[in-house]
Amino acid sequence: MRLSGFILLLFFIFSCESDKRPQKPDDLISQEEMVNLLLDIQILNSAKSVNKKLLENQGLNPEAYIFKKHNIDSLRFAQSNAYYAYDAEKYEDILDRVQDRLDSLENHYNEVYQQEEIENKRKRDSLNDLKTKMRDSLDRTNNIPLNPEGKKTSRPKTSP
Repeated sequence: MRLSGFILLLFFIFSCESDKRPQKPDDLISQEEMVNLLLDIQILNSAKSVNKKLLENQGLNPEAYIFKKHNIDSLRFAQSNAYYAYDAEKYEDILDRVQDRLDSLENHYNEVYQQEEIENKRKRDSLNDLKTKMRDSLDRTNNIPLNPEGKKTSRPKTSP
């Protein structure tokens, strides 16, 4: 009786184990590929929130596009994501790398935008300078001296 109670207690302890760690998938996506995949998902989700109608009108399915681009299926992604998400430190490392890459891309595109703005300003300034020079040259024709009758002369009179 005592032995059966002990076995029952052991069975109860092991059956109540809450550690439901997902099994490592046979075709686990590498951490680097997960970073690339999650980065693309984040970028596409941002684009989807900005131009949802444009994507819908083009008939684009962002998730299908990402899976096709990375040559994976949704099941493989779900299993790999669940496996990495169970280990909080590993998943946090992956998400930190995604965030670093997003920050890097943001900085790069901000620099590109600033360079374009500088170039556009330079073009606008040069056009404004050209317009000013043209206006100044047109204004000079109004400064031709008048003859005694009040009419413009073609050239000023010089004394002999």
